[in-house]
Amino acid sequence: MMIDRNGVEIQVDPVVYQLVMDTHRPVLRAAQAALSHVPHGGVARIHMRAGFGPDWSDLPADLAQAILMLAAHFYEFRHDTGSTPMPSGVSSLIDRFRNIRLFQGGRL
Repeated sequence: MMIDRNGVEIQVDPVVYQLVMDTHRPVLRAAQAALSHVPHGGVARIHMRAGFGPDWSDLPADLAQAILMLAAHFYEFRHDTGSTPMPSGVSSLIDRFRNIRLFQGGRL
């Protein structure tokens, strides 16, 4: 949606853009020649939902397993007053979901 400097909202037709799916950095790209022009003094507002889905079954199996393992770990050590390290099994399951940032998170 585009909003001009007077606050008038302009719906952008979804056929002019496409979402390039990525776990860490999804991108809006022009489906045609270019994306819609943002009016001078206006703004672009993008609404999106993030995550794997609304249901537990939408999670990747290794991430769901890591969550269960971490919950069991915290339950087992619930009386410890110090911090306990994350179990290595959990770390190895979630490694592929970690975002490695180079150059202050900017594009390469």
